[in-house]
Amino acid sequence: DQLNSFASEVTRVAREVGTEGKLGGQATVKGVGGTWKDLTDSVNSMASNLTNQVRGIAKVVTAVAHGDLKQKLLVEAKGEIAELAKTMNSMTETLATFAEQVTTVAREVGVEGKLGGQANVPGAAGTWCDLTDNVNRLAANLTTQLRAIVEVATAVTEGDLTRSIQVEAQGEVAFVKDNINEMIRNLKDTTLRNEEQDWLKTNLAKFSRMLQGQRDLLTVGKLILSELAPVVSAQHGVFYIMDSSGEEPELKLLASYAYRERRGAKNRFKLGDSLVGQAALEKKRIVLTDVPYGYVKVSSGLGESRPMNIVILPILFEGEVKAVMELSSLDRFTSTHQAFLDQLTESIGIVLNTIQANTRTENLLKQSQLLAVELQNRQDELQKTNLELQEKARSNLAKDQFLAMLSHELRTPLTPVLASAFALENEQALPENIRESLQMIHRNVELEARLIDDLLDLTRISKGKVQLNFEVVNAHTLLQNALEICQADIDRKHLALRLDLAAHKVHLQADPARLQQIFWNLIKNAVKFTPEGGQICVSTSNDAGGQLHVKIVDTGFGIESESLPKIFDAFEQAGWTQFGGLA
Repeated sequence: DQLNSFASEVTRVAREVGTEGKLGGQATVKGVGGTWKDLTDSVNSMASNLTNQVRGIAKVVTAVAHGDLKQKLLVEAKGEIAELAKTMNSMTETLATFAEQVTTVAREVGVEGKLGGQANVPGAAGTWCDLTDNVNRLAANLTTQLRAIVEVATAVTEGDLTRSIQVEAQGEVAFVKDNINEMIRNLKDTTLRNEEQDWLKTNLAKFSRMLQGQRDLLTVGKLILSELAPVVSAQHGVFYIMDSSGEEPELKLLASYAYRERRGAKNRFKLGDSLVGQAALEKKRIVLTDVPYGYVKVSSGLGESRPMNIVILPILFEGEVKAVMELSSLDRFTSTHQAFLDQLTESIGIVLNTIQANTRTENLLKQSQLLAVELQNRQDELQKTNLELQEKARSNLAKDQFLAMLSHELRTPLTPVLASAFALENEQALPENIRESLQMIHRNVELEARLIDDLLDLTRISKGKVQLNFEVVNAHTLLQNALEICQADIDRKHLALRLDLAAHKVHLQADPARLQQIFWNLIKNAVKFTPEGGQICVSTSNDAGGQLHVKIVDTGFGIESESLPKIFDAFEQAGWTQFGGLA
């Protein structure tokens, strides 16, 4: 019975502890003693030790599972259990060290911002070593990336825009890296554009101040080239001004910079002539790149070389070409240089127009001053002439009054003389010699009467009191009447009279008495100044427009050329005073 009880209890304890995992069980065998009691105590001692060891391991494992890495396995054990306890305690210490190191690195890098930290877990191996290495690699990568970002950001803050983040990165860190680099590039471009604009504005303001108040074109041309060449790195420069004084406008050389005249080189260009004239014609900038060898040379005392760039710039004001400037450089003209030159030419155009306008104003002022002096002189002359005219007018008035009175006084006694002579001529019993004397008296009295009429007409003309009575007259009739009056004188001098009255349109509006008097005067002068036996030709004709032409031509002495301007002046005889009478 005791053996059965012992076997049953040992089997139960073995089953509970070894198979069912129920720790703490003890074998109870009543009434046993001796060896069986020792066996029972040994089994109970083994079960108790195993229970304590397993519960200790479970406690430590449970604590580790709950994150408590301070627990240690403190049970008494030997052999493999002791090795297990030692291994368990070593594992716990390693985990504790790992957790502490990882926490420290995470706190320093993630919270405190202390970069460069590394986890150090002595004795870690396998997975724990890999975990430690991964953490350290994470911290190292983050440190490298952040320090690279900080370094570049610091350089940008200090104005150095040449740096960029070069570290390897992936994911969001790579996205941040690319965005920061793009930001730096944009900032660099913006800064460069701002610097270019500042450079443009500064130099434009400099040239505006420099050219302000200039009044001489040559000085302006030289000043622009000498100041502009170093600004845009030019080694050659020429300045052509537009000259519109000739038949065609052309550009002539005004000023130059480091320019040496070459054989065959021109200093004047018409519009469209060479690239200089073409730029002026098109009103556009022309840029030459890769200038061929021998085209032009930039030279100094040490040597010479061909330029790399040539730019030809028309200078305009309100669409009108004022000048053309040509520059050459051993370097390429940058886009900033070209933009600066385009804006500068606008300012130069304003300055040139102002100088030319001022020059025109000054010239006009000088001309006006000269005209004022000349006007004053003419006013003085006019005043003097007016005084002379007033004096002459007074003299003419006295002469007219005298002539009017003289004509009246001479005309009055002639009337009875002419009437008596006419009455005596009609007497039938008069001797022939007396009749001839009466006829001579009659002719002379009529001549004297006509001379007096001439004096009266001159007086009326000078006073503006001559009245003309217009009517339709036949010019041939009036011409023949005038010839009948002069026929006696023509016969007396044995003059040959040739008539050629070929005109068909002979009727016109005129004062018949005045027109006949004109014909009579012309025929009378022809008779008077033609020697005996001479010839007088009287002819009429019509031109293509129907105008009537009357010609009286004689073979007399004619009129001297110097006397022609005076033939229509009153009381002039054109030098032939020996014939008597008034011209």
